[in-house]
Amino acid sequence: MVRTEWATSVRNVMSIWYHDKNISKDVLRQIKIHLYKTFPYMRIFDNLKDLTDYLAKKLVTTHFVFIISVGDKKKATAIKKLVAERPQFQSSYETKLEDDTSSMVPNLASVRSKMEKIFGKIISDLKNLPGINSNSEENINNERIMHEPTINIDTFKSISAQNSFVDLDTQSLKFLLFQSLIEMLVTMTYQEKAFNHLWDLCSMNTKISRNDEKNIQRIRNEYQSNNPIYHYTQSSFLFRLINQVFRLEDVENIFRFGCLLADLYKQLEKLAKKQNRNKNTITEKFYRGKRFSTEIVQQFKDHVNHLISMNGLFSTTESPDVRDIFSGSGEVQGDYHSVEFEINIEPATTNLIRPYANVREVSAIQDDDEVLFFMGFVWKIVSMTETSSNHWHIILQSCKDYDPQLITYIEEARRNCTYLSIGNILRELGDYSHANNFYQRMLKETMSVEIRADVYFQMAILEENRGEYMTAQVYYEQAVKLFKPRVTNDKDEVASSKPLFSQVIGPTRAQALNNLGRIYFKDGDYEDAENHFKKALEENLISDVERASVLNNYGLLEFKRSKYEEAGQYFDLAIQHAQNDACSADFKRNYDVTKQRIENQNK
Repeated sequence: MVRTEWATSVRNVMSIWYHDKNISKDVLRQIKIHLYKTFPYMRIFDNLKDLTDYLAKKLVTTHFVFIISVGDKKKATAIKKLVAERPQFQSSYETKLEDDTSSMVPNLASVRSKMEKIFGKIISDLKNLPGINSNSEENINNERIMHEPTINIDTFKSISAQNSFVDLDTQSLKFLLFQSLIEMLVTMTYQEKAFNHLWDLCSMNTKISRNDEKNIQRIRNEYQSNNPIYHYTQSSFLFRLINQVFRLEDVENIFRFGCLLADLYKQLEKLAKKQNRNKNTITEKFYRGKRFSTEIVQQFKDHVNHLISMNGLFSTTESPDVRDIFSGSGEVQGDYHSVEFEINIEPATTNLIRPYANVREVSAIQDDDEVLFFMGFVWKIVSMTETSSNHWHIILQSCKDYDPQLITYIEEARRNCTYLSIGNILRELGDYSHANNFYQRMLKETMSVEIRADVYFQMAILEENRGEYMTAQVYYEQAVKLFKPRVTNDKDEVASSKPLFSQVIGPTRAQALNNLGRIYFKDGDYEDAENHFKKALEENLISDVERASVLNNYGLLEFKRSKYEEAGQYFDLAIQHAQNDACSADFKRNYDVTKQRIENQNK
């Protein structure tokens, strides 16, 4: 999930994508991945009113790129004309993602190729525009000036009606990823070699100064696990490097910093207990001042009344005067905005939040009266007000009214966060290489046969997403061998809404057989495809949703064979079994296309 140098250095530009609602989930996933890798911030709409309402608001960003994917050319022209009226409008790009509207199996290789071309052109066009390009060195210099790294923001929207990762927007997926990753890192046990590896990683950074090299060696010699906050506050290079891996969202290197993050977590937790932070009966108030780039301010503005998480250590103060110093008191440099935070901690939420504490007694810089919040702390943006030009006041609050599913997720993550769950989220974000690394780590663990089967199943899905169908076939076959026949009827559980942290509930032998059939189908081996679909339907206690998926694939097979009557029957059965599952809309579309094909033949 490492973001490109372009995405992390470009500023003052965001993307807006509008698309038809009937775009398949696989295609939707591909466009999300490319948007995420190309732009520092994006918004996606499939409802015209939502788009027009958003554009009617006052935008902070100075440039936006508009991408549209709709089948109706007149509608596309009208929408582009409407969007172009906004002063922030920079350029528009129209792309038709699924050329053959009669095809029910999107050609993902073709979609990926189109995306690479169009986003290559977008980047090429934007590079020549003044005011949107920055560079990494400039970002680092800004961090040095402000004495604190920039942050990445992830948001979480209520998704009670959604069923799987693909239904989440990218920010929500990142929210879940970093909550899971942090939970794993702070509970792991680390040996001395983990710290040696970390210091070596710091030394290998090509942008550190000679003085930084000396500091690395000094910390290597002096570091004590019981006082990491002192070293963190003493040396600017350390927080800059931590910020760099979080800004790039480089999960592999974040993983390498795990030993240090775990020590920071433990010390903050110890200080919090000493200061009785978890026993407060009144609301605590803290402050923070910071200069932010335009796209970050836009992101804050778009998510008022939503939950957010900041993927770095969050520094605050008990002194409004210190806040004013760090915010610049309204004096901005270049494209940065001055932001003042008022932060309220509700006592009722202390059982759900990460540790925080006043670190003055252990800090290398004691004048700031700093209260440090560990990364992954969840906030609600209560309000955001522009008090003067480029000067903002934001109120954050720890949430009393957490989304019930978010509570379930946090509690589940604390109980059972694994390499597998991290890999699944990375895969959905399109970070296939790092997802595979976490799957491989999982395979080295001691686990039950069923969990090992699950790992192979998820690895097969990853290879399918990559277009490596033969490798996917091997993993599915391994999963089929390991899955045990289902002996209890968990039909109702499987058909219900899936939890946020799982792509599916307990992958089964029926699902693996179905997916194997799909691989054979894509390879043109229709006989083996049919055999595997039949085997899947013969499995004991197959759920309605699983049966619907197999029936839909059976329908696709018959459609490909030009047996449209049979295909229509399978699609109809799939719709009946799917009921209100998220996939039912895709099944209905397949049925309608088939019905239209039959009517055309009978004319």
